[in-house]
Amino acid sequence: KAPTSVLLMAGSAYAENQQYAKAIAIASSILAKENNWLAYELRAGCYAASGKLIESSRDYEKCASLYNHASVSFLVKAAMMLNRADKPKQALDIIERAIKTPSGKKSTIVYLAQADCYKKQCRWQEAVNSLTEALKYSKSYSENAQNGGNILLPACYKERAFCYQKLGNKALAQADLDALDKYSRGIANEMGAN
Repeated sequence: KAPTSVLLMAGSAYAENQQYAKAIAIASSILAKENNWLAYELRAGCYAASGKLIESSRDYEKCASLYNHASVSFLVKAAMMLNRADKPKQALDIIERAIKTPSGKKSTIVYLAQADCYKKQCRWQEAVNSLTEALKYSKSYSENAQNGGNILLPACYKERAFCYQKLGNKALAQADLDALDKYSRGIANEMGAN
């Protein structure tokens, strides 16, 4: 009988205390009455923490359909849950949907997630291609230094170097590791200047 906002606060409190079953029950009671993306998100997180990755993925997909402003983020979360559940092919289908959204076409995080799915299948060249797209949409340190740098850029270089190593291309792997080192030194120099 409590208002949805109160139930969401209670569910969040249970989730924070790692009482996931209680949080899931509260979120499910909200969802029995209304389609609420916050309740789906709460339940998805609790499912993920409980190891119910398929259920978590489904709820994140529901979030994407209900809350368009963050649909790319929710689709990526849904895909990553499936990838963790050893279902990379299904995860790639969701990533393709994310790429087709207006903000997903140029999203570094989408291409990083796509690369993770390819890596899970040992499809190293396709992972390299995805990581190259991710790098294309990541800002370089110098472009983004005033805003604290880009936390995704180092991950892109590191992951692509790993994939190049798997492909046996040591020169390209080393080039990415050198770029990562240069980026890290740029951050260190900037921090030392402050």
